[in-house]
Amino acid sequence: ARPPGAVAVIASAWSTNEDLLAARELADFAPGIRAVIARAPVEDRKFPGFFISGDKNPNRAGVRDVFGVPDADASVRDLMKNLGNGGVSFAVLILSDPHDTVSASLAAALTKIPFVALAHTRDPILARARVVLPIATHYENGGTYVNKDGRAQAFAAAVGESTTSAARPAARVLREMAGAEPGAR
Repeated sequence: ARPPGAVAVIASAWSTNEDLLAARELADFAPGIRAVIARAPVEDRKFPGFFISGDKNPNRAGVRDVFGVPDADASVRDLMKNLGNGGVSFAVLILSDPHDTVSASLAAALTKIPFVALAHTRDPILARARVVLPIATHYENGGTYVNKDGRAQAFAAAVGESTTSAARPAARVLREMAGAEPGAR
C-alpha cells in the first residue's frame, strides 16, 4: 500500500508520448502511483505478406517506455487495491481513448475519492468527477506513439487548433496542473 494521501495518475494507452511524459512528471511531482487503462487485445490476424495486431491500443509500448508502466492490467489491479485500502486520496484521470474505457469496477472505486478528469469524449465517469477539463482530440493535436516494434511514429494534427474551443493538448493541461507550464498558477 502507498502512504495515505497518494495521488493516482491514470493515463490511457491511447495517450501520446508527450501526454504520457507530462502525466509521469505529474505523478513524480505529487507522490503517487501510475495506472493505465487499455482496451483488451483481440486475436492477431495473419495474412500472406502482412499482419494485423489484435492490440488496438496505439501506444502500449509508449506506456511502458515513457510512462513506466509495463503491464496496464497489473497497474489497474494495484490502483484498485490502493483505492480500497485508503492508499489513494485523489486521482487525475486522462481519457484519451475515443471509446468508453473506464470499467465499471474502476468507476465504482473512483467514487470513493475526488478526482479530476481530462477528456475529449463523453464517458459516463465524467459525471462523477469534481472537475472535467477539456483536452484536444488526436485530430487537433500532433504527437508520437511507439509502435509494437519500438519505433517512434510521429503524426500531425489533422485540423488546426480551434480559437473557440477551450480544449488544449493534455500535456499542456497536465503541466499547468503541476505548475510547470507558463501561465500556471
